[in-house]
Amino acid sequence: MMARFITTFSKEFAGARAAIAADAEAVSERLRTWGRPLSWMWTAVGAWDHAIPHLALVSVCIFLAWPIFGSDFPPGVDSPTFLHLSWVSEQAIRGRLESAFVDPYWYGGFPYLKAYPPLGYGLVGLISAVTTLGVGAVYGVFMVLSLVLIGTGTYWLGLEMGLRRLAATGAALAAVLAYPTLGAVFLWGWFTSLFALGLALFALGFLLKALRVGNVRYAVVSGVLFALVVLTHHMTAFAFGFALAVSSIVMVALQRKNWRPMLKQYAVVVGVALVISGPWVALFTLHLLDVGFRREIPGNWIVPLTDWRRNALNAEFIGIYWYPSYLGAVLIPAAVVGLSFALRQGVRWVAIAVLLLVFTLFSFGAATVPLYRAFPFSGMDVARFPVYMAPFLGLMVACGLQGVERLIQASWPHLKGRVPSVVVVVGLFAVVFLPMSRDASRARASAHPYKVATEVKAALSYVQEKVPPANQGENERLFTIGFWTWGSFLAPYLTDRPLADGWADEGAASWREVRQLRYMSWSGQVDAMIAHSLLRQLGVRWVVVYDSYPLEHPVQWADAMRKQRELFNEGPTWGPVTTFRVQQ
Repeated sequence: MMARFITTFSKEFAGARAAIAADAEAVSERLRTWGRPLSWMWTAVGAWDHAIPHLALVSVCIFLAWPIFGSDFPPGVDSPTFLHLSWVSEQAIRGRLESAFVDPYWYGGFPYLKAYPPLGYGLVGLISAVTTLGVGAVYGVFMVLSLVLIGTGTYWLGLEMGLRRLAATGAALAAVLAYPTLGAVFLWGWFTSLFALGLALFALGFLLKALRVGNVRYAVVSGVLFALVVLTHHMTAFAFGFALAVSSIVMVALQRKNWRPMLKQYAVVVGVALVISGPWVALFTLHLLDVGFRREIPGNWIVPLTDWRRNALNAEFIGIYWYPSYLGAVLIPAAVVGLSFALRQGVRWVAIAVLLLVFTLFSFGAATVPLYRAFPFSGMDVARFPVYMAPFLGLMVACGLQGVERLIQASWPHLKGRVPSVVVVVGLFAVVFLPMSRDASRARASAHPYKVATEVKAALSYVQEKVPPANQGENERLFTIGFWTWGSFLAPYLTDRPLADGWADEGAASWREVRQLRYMSWSGQVDAMIAHSLLRQLGVRWVVVYDSYPLEHPVQWADAMRKQRELFNEGPTWGPVTTFRVQQ
């Protein structure tokens, strides 16, 4: 009986083991099947053939961005936005906020997670909280990572479009060397735009691969990446979505046949992106409609087309806070040459050309594009579009260089064996990239990290002693003048006290009152009585005036408040920094 039991058990055990092995093999095969959409990128990134281009791109990006390190904080007009939101995210993760979903420092309570896409600054805050590194250092690293993403995204998109490795590397270098890209780092500090742009390039590459091979899993990956773009920067996502819609219509019209499979891939991308990002988009939309924010100027800039044409080729605009600005005296003509080649390379290159043309058209502003006068286009920022153009200009440059090389080889076939193609391409690259490198060097030299003045630290330390914490009174907020955008970060960061304003008015319920105060700053026509009424309405107890940025007219503010002693009580002064107490 024992022998029979052992025999039966052995058979059952062997059968079970075989079934388990079969199930494991089936699971493994399924995982391998679902992993194939990523295998092309994973394998290529790790392949020696692509190691040198990636190493070169990472090295160039680190070299270009190095000036943002070395002082208190990285530079940029918009940097305080993301430094502040990163710091607030860090505080929330560490449990230091009364509510993890509300920023208590801006606008008397700012629902930051639904008023601004949370992925970019959320990652900075998370890593800062986990590693205990300062938000400034982590932000700087992410800015370098954003440059790397733009470069590698352009590289892989170029390979998908049929460029050889050397040409794809040239496209990537053009994208990161372009002044709009570097201006977004050094001048404006558009961290989320750059990070989202890098993700969008990879998403576009997967979409084009899905359309080429007909594999829906590539479309799924593309949808996931586009969702991450939405959760990183909503305006970048909207701009790409609109441009892709136009591009897809052109592709379907040119394709005529096999358009149904194309629509299937597009539907998968859109569906996956909506499933992942839809909940946040719904919250954001409801909040935006409730706030009712509208820009004073459609597209945020008045852009005469004549100025755009002149300024785009004028390198004197490098490092100047204005738009239209420099685009590239060499980049533009080289891209136009490449465009003439691209339009003869098939439907996919036509689609890329359409994307570039849409971004270019929208960079002209409301004077040329009537859509800017309609919501939601009116809320976009004209000056971002040259940044979106940069990778596609780089692709056109590479397409043109590769096309010129083929023309040379076709015209003088006897040179094909004697003069390697790499010599021809490198020679052509030098014509384009030497001037671009000069422009990039000039932009890099103009970048200086932001250093907090000793007087500012002393003044804010004094205010911290006098103003109760945020949870001890609704009417104990600060208002800063003359800091430009930096007061919105430095005041809460150094005092742990709330502000009446911030640097994201489009998400604030009090944007109308804040805008009236901003008008006074921008115009210099300060009415102390109206300002006092608005400041009291916003719960302001202290005004800190820093004579640093003249376009906010800090001197006029200080003079106007001194003349109304019954409304404003002048406090201590530290060099260019003066404090005023708002009388109740």
